[in-house]
Amino acid sequence: MSLTTVSRLLAKFSLSFYVAKIKPKLTEKHKLESLNFARMNLKQPIEYWRTFQYTDEYRSKCYANRASRVLRTPKDEWNPKYFRA
Repeated sequence: MSLTTVSRLLAKFSLSFYVAKIKPKLTEKHKLESLNFARMNLKQPIEYWRTFQYTDEYRSKCYANRASRVLRTPKDEWNPKYFRA
């Protein structure tokens, strides 16, 4: 079977290769630290929170140099089955 035939069959079933999204692992330690932080700062006033500069730490951790590819349909983009750790 030729590569063209395989490509046509995959397209017929709306399958294509995509770069797998990265799913950061949330460890028990992370969960516990977040819970402790929330409990300690539960009663802080709004002014307290306005002094912080929030960043998206997730983005910097999720762009790796090695891309693995998965075969999936477009609607399965956020299906955890197609994520990589």
